[in-house]
Amino acid sequence: MSEVKTNISLRFSFVFSFLLIRAIVVEHDFMMLNFTSDRLMVFDGIPGEKGSSKRIGTLQNGMNSFLRKMDITFRQNPRTLRPRVNKKDSQLDKKQKSEGNYFLAA
Repeated sequence: MSEVKTNISLRFSFVFSFLLIRAIVVEHDFMMLNFTSDRLMVFDGIPGEKGSSKRIGTLQNGMNSFLRKMDITFRQNPRTLRPRVNKKDSQLDKKQKSEGNYFLAA
């Protein structure tokens, strides 16, 4: 299933780039979002009560902002480029948090 998602995401990205079009992609799958997007807008708030967002930023900054709030760190597998969750309190998790890099791109 992940291969299908990866292929779909890469095709979307290729079509958007080739046709020089912009698209708003609302996605809840981290891997698809990673492969489809080059910019990101993160929303925050209390569901059904209030919400806010910051400016659209780079994929790296948006992912860092979101993951910091979730207290999770990710790395990208250098071979497959798939995002992988670091184990909580592992050496890499602690290192990335201390550097403020919650999302490391390969």
